[in-house]
Amino acid sequence: MQGIGDDPALTTVYPLFVAAVSIHLLEVEVLTGDNTADILISMSKRLQVLFDEGEFEEIKGVAARHQMTVADWVRGALREARQAEPRFSDTRKLTAVREATRFEYPVADIDQMLSETESGYQE
Repeated sequence: MQGIGDDPALTTVYPLFVAAVSIHLLEVEVLTGDNTADILISMSKRLQVLFDEGEFEEIKGVAARHQMTVADWVRGALREARQAEPRFSDTRKLTAVREATRFEYPVADIDQMLSETESGYQE
């Protein structure tokens, strides 16, 4: 297997690439004032999203107001949107409820259960 040091073209270009990435990460850290650079190093997937100029300028403005890079703001917005989505479909939930109702479980009178619960708090 050929390493980076084995290819003369890469030997010349690779240090420049590493330097450029390091400078960019330092700029990000200075801009955001946090450990965003460390987070960026561990990320492995890239997503390209195209916006028209006006929409991009709005997003850029919102990110700036939050003292974030556009990428950080977009990641946060996508994370919030993903967390707002239900993890399981309604069909799967209904199937679980229907399955559970096929069995008989021991159930006490509601007043008795509330009483026992309350007495547990008082101990």
